Amino acid sequence: MRKAFISPTKYVQGENELLNLGFYVKSFGESALVIGNPGDIERVQDKLDKTAERFGITLHLADFGGEATREEVNRLKKLAKEKGTDIIVGLGGGKAIDTSKYV
Repeated sequence: MRKAFISPTKYVQGENELLNLGFYVKSFGESALVIGNPGDIERVQDKLDKTAERFGITLHLADFGGEATREEVNRLKKLAKEKGTDIIVGLGGGKAIDTSKYV
C-alpha cells in the first residue's frame, strides 16, 4: 500500500510572529484550531487574543494530550469539524506540532 504525506504549505516562526497569525489564517478562511500544550497556549494567550481581534478571526484553542497517537489525532480532527475550522495551527514544538500536521 502506498501512502503519502504532504507537509504544511506554510511554516512561520520568529519573535512576536504570533501577532501576525491572523494574516495567515485570513488567507485560508476565518477560523483556526490552535493545537498546543496547555502551558504553551497559556503563555501566548495575550498574543493570540490580539491577533484574533486585529484580523477579525476566530481561534479555537485545543489542549494537546501529550502523545501523538491515532486517538489524539482523531479527537482533534473531530473537534476541528465540530468547530467548523478552516485551518489547523500547531503551537509549541515536538509532538504537538507533529500531531497538528496529521490533523
